[in-house]
Amino acid sequence: MSTIKEIQSLNQINKDDTNSILEIVYKAISINREYKSDSVVNKKSDFIFDFTELLEGFIDKRFFKDKNEKLDIMNFIDKLNTQKEILELQKDNILSLKKASIRLGKKSQSAFDKKF
Repeated sequence: MSTIKEIQSLNQINKDDTNSILEIVYKAISINREYKSDSVVNKKSDFIFDFTELLEGFIDKRFFKDKNEKLDIMNFIDKLNTQKEILELQKDNILSLKKASIRLGKKSQSAFDKKF
């Protein structure tokens, strides 16, 4: 039995552990700037989707004390969905900029072709 207690004490999850993990998750789901790479937008969007599914699992499995906690989780899911929509808008903006740069590149190339 002492071995089990030793293992439990070594692997005890404390509040500091969860706070540091939650800080990492916060950085992953927050949108603090406009992104220029669609791969970053896709990664953030995918993570937000996965995190939303996790929270929906909390609701399904009833990992909350009362209706207020359930409401808090649901409101947070709504915020995550809004974050995802903002990322989609940024992704559309990135694609539009890429298309415009390709068009400008072709126009400038054709201008050089005509001069020579």
